[in-house]
Amino acid sequence: MTFEPRPIRRIVLGENPDGQSCVISDAEVMPLRRIDEKFLSTHLWLTDRSPADLRQTGDLREMVTGTVPPAGGSRIGVLDIAPGNQRYPLHKTDTVDYLICLEGEVDIELADRTVTLRQGDCAVQSGTDHRWVNRGTTPARIVFVMIDAEPKRPGSLGSGEQAR
Repeated sequence: MTFEPRPIRRIVLGENPDGQSCVISDAEVMPLRRIDEKFLSTHLWLTDRSPADLRQTGDLREMVTGTVPPAGGSRIGVLDIAPGNQRYPLHKTDTVDYLICLEGEVDIELADRTVTLRQGDCAVQSGTDHRWVNRGTTPARIVFVMIDAEPKRPGSLGSGEQAR
């Protein structure tokens, strides 16, 4: 049976042609990438440079780059993990990642230990080998912000690559 978490409401704010703040879009979004039947990645937005261009128009969610953001950019998304000892592939990225556990519990397996994130917990991940594991009985949902980082290392996921 395929795991189907609920959609995510994504609200994009910006300015209208008169320079006044407004809602650009307000809609539910579904995952753009199914890693497999137990892991879903919902891409919410990205920037393709830093500092970001506030004049950028269009839906930057559609600028799919694979696992990591473009060089010099950032990406925000949500990872949903089905319950039942589901193990995400081991991977590392050349990014600094800010992580917030929104729902459930999820373990981050590292070389020296396993850290459990519970609802409301936050973590900073700096390009290390890691794996996500949901050993619980309920789905886990993590929001992540990835920021491009240096140096670029062999074996790390680059633009357009998928987790191994």
